[in-house]
Amino acid sequence: MKSGLNPYTDQEYFVSRNIHLTAERLRKTVYIRYNFRCAVCNGPLAGLESVEIHHIKPVVEGGKSLLTNLAPLHTTCHKSVTYAGAKLIERRI
Repeated sequence: MKSGLNPYTDQEYFVSRNIHLTAERLRKTVYIRYNFRCAVCNGPLAGLESVEIHHIKPVVEGGKSLLTNLAPLHTTCHKSVTYAGAKLIERRI
């Protein structure tokens, strides 16, 4: 947190900070739900490849950013789901 900021006069900063922290907590919870494994290849999320959060039911079809509708995928796995129709494996936890 930046010192000297007032939550009443610097609301934009505090709102954006809350959104960021909430998103990070949600991402971490999704990782835990999937035991830190990709929901397509079951490979570990740790490593050099970036990880994306996938909406199981797409937003354009009414899917929400809820824990039950999110899965962690490697970037290449996410592309294979989006463009090639790869399937997600069952949640482990």
